[in-house]
Amino acid sequence: MPSIDGNAALPPKRNAIISADDRRGCTRGAVTHLDLGSTLQQSERSEEATVHLKKAIEYDENKILWRARNWLGNAYSDMGRRELAVDQFREATEMNPRSDVAWGNLGAELGRVDKFWEAIYPLTRCLELNPAAKNPRGNRGMSYVKVGMYREAVEDFTVFLEMHPGHKVVTQWLKEAEEKM
Repeated sequence: MPSIDGNAALPPKRNAIISADDRRGCTRGAVTHLDLGSTLQQSERSEEATVHLKKAIEYDENKILWRARNWLGNAYSDMGRRELAVDQFREATEMNPRSDVAWGNLGAELGRVDKFWEAIYPLTRCLELNPAAKNPRGNRGMSYVKVGMYREAVEDFTVFLEMHPGHKVVTQWLKEAEEKM
């Protein structure tokens, strides 16, 4: 999906912090592999990161480490394995339906695989949880354009540009949406 950066949907929001709540009830192995996997992912070592993130998920007996799913989705996305990324982001939203990060990542990845109608709901859910989120608003606007909902796209792009004035790609998308309204 073309995007506000001109290439792909906006990059997923990364969050390496593992909260005390996430650590509670987890085995040391799960947390260790999550820490290592997320660090490797941030270092753009996606292949190595997937090994550790899969281990974290394997050791997560209580199914509470939604961040492991989110990071594994980021790694798969970086490796171009889009459908696997979608699956991981979807699982992360099921494990933690209050995570704007997981919803935003799911919506962005669905846009990358040209599932624009499907992308709108998770991006909307992300914005309900975090109205100040900028990237999901731009991604939702682009999905709106792709499905012919130009008025909604104009609204999202206008709000995005209030938050990030002068963004060239979004300004171009806004003009395109306004012309088609």
